[in-house]
Amino acid sequence: MRRAIGLCLTVGLAFAAAGCATDQPRTPAPGVAETGVIPPRDAVLHVEAWTFEGIRGRAITTRSFRIYTTSPDSLTIARLPAFLDAALTHYRSELAALPLPRAPMETYMMPTRPQWERLTRRLLGERAGPYLRIVRGGFAAGGRGVYFDIGPRDSLLIAAHEGWHQYAQSTFAGTMPVWLDEGVATYMEGFRWDPAQPDRAVFLPWSNPERFDRLRESVSTQRLLSLQELLTTTPQRQIRRGSSEILTYYAQLWALIHFLHEGEQGRHAPALARLLRDAAAGSLGPGKGRDLDVLRSYFGNPQDGDPIVGLDASYQRFVRDIARAGARNAVIAGRSPVSR
Repeated sequence: MRRAIGLCLTVGLAFAAAGCATDQPRTPAPGVAETGVIPPRDAVLHVEAWTFEGIRGRAITTRSFRIYTTSPDSLTIARLPAFLDAALTHYRSELAALPLPRAPMETYMMPTRPQWERLTRRLLGERAGPYLRIVRGGFAAGGRGVYFDIGPRDSLLIAAHEGWHQYAQSTFAGTMPVWLDEGVATYMEGFRWDPAQPDRAVFLPWSNPERFDRLRESVSTQRLLSLQELLTTTPQRQIRRGSSEILTYYAQLWALIHFLHEGEQGRHAPALARLLRDAAAGSLGPGKGRDLDVLRSYFGNPQDGDPIVGLDASYQRFVRDIARAGARNAVIAGRSPVSR
């Protein structure tokens, strides 16, 4: 659970700092591009020399990313280019058909926290303060992903979550309510390594035992938030309440996106896809980008009155179903634990 706590606090603090950042990607500020090509491998199209504060590094180009790093060869760096491209494909196809970014997205992976801190100050200037409180991994802001290496599994898990924010910041013409943006980011975390190709990530949204275990614990201790509470609170507020509350918040958002995609025999999946497409196109409309309004607009039937009560009852049943005894085996295998 320690890793899950670190992840939740990382993404929570990142959002508290700039979850709604709208800056567009910019030309890399620090570092000096130099000539030189290293033969590409796997997803890598091109590699150039790059320096940061006199430290020699690389600028790695893939189909959709420009990765800057001063890290020496490591498993994290070896897997990162293909992982990011695969994650982007997952973002664009799993819940809805979503657009490509307009340009390659900037991602930084530094080998140490001190380098990451100095880079963060260079990139964000006086806005860097809140980000520097992040304890593990990194953040996305202004269409950039800015990370430091904490090992291949945890680094890429954070990159999968923050990469969704990076993609939405870079590509969506409109903004999403907090619960949707953070919920989809948690949904996109789950992955496993392909046994036949150990460097290839297979994205399986249910393959997230950290979120599942926290959800099941919250069910057993009767500490679940209602749907209205979940959709109207914020990561900042939950962080102030303590590590237990922020863990429950993210676990419930993870379950909420699964519910909207798969619950009630997939009844809500078309509305979820339409909502994400509208957010990407900037057509949510006045008042529709806020909290409960989205559920009322996209998932309710006006003839039934306010849908929140009915949706909450269905969502709570869904959560208790997937948290039942024996369901964890399916989650570990990356399969849906929903009763059929």
